[in-house]
Amino acid sequence: DAKNKTVTVNLKGVDKSYTISQDEIDAATDFAKDEGDLRAIEIAIDRYVADMAKEGKEKSIDIHGNQMEFVYKVLLGNGKTDIKGDQFFSNDKDKYKVQERNYDAIIPDFNNPKKVYTFAFNKPNPFRKDIDDFDNKMVNEVGSDRQQKLYSNHAYAIVKADNQFVYFRNPHDSTKMYKIDIEFFKRFTAEVQSADLNY
Repeated sequence: DAKNKTVTVNLKGVDKSYTISQDEIDAATDFAKDEGDLRAIEIAIDRYVADMAKEGKEKSIDIHGNQMEFVYKVLLGNGKTDIKGDQFFSNDKDKYKVQERNYDAIIPDFNNPKKVYTFAFNKPNPFRKDIDDFDNKMVNEVGSDRQQKLYSNHAYAIVKADNQFVYFRNPHDSTKMYKIDIEFFKRFTAEVQSADLNY
């Protein structure tokens, strides 16, 4: 609504609508940067979560907590976790085990235009000998010499994949795209979540 400087966000999956003011969007500095529309959506979902908490529902959900399956279900009416859980576990300081995951089957589907995917890294068990590989990893911004540090327990939006790299965006600044080699992606990715886009 240009006259009242508001936008109405329709949460299809839960059949609810929220009206967000421009002042609220401008003040929401802890949400997406430089993305007014995206911030409005985040504010609407945050309100929905607060409403559910008041009703005694969804108490464990936090929009900041990498709950993308929940967000997809609220926005689109569907969502699932394709790869889940703590990837690294061990009680032995000299050994660790990596859970079996079928990455090779899912990575080609990152190019499916009718699906949306996110992923998150889980910081490795401190007993892992390759923990420094994660802590020191810098990823390249596509088309630039700039690099970005990776963060654990943070959802990244997957754009596409090829034979060498997974391409993704950080929702804190979705204007930039980064790439990471597939082998590193397989070693340190803890969760992959997806939803079908209903056209």
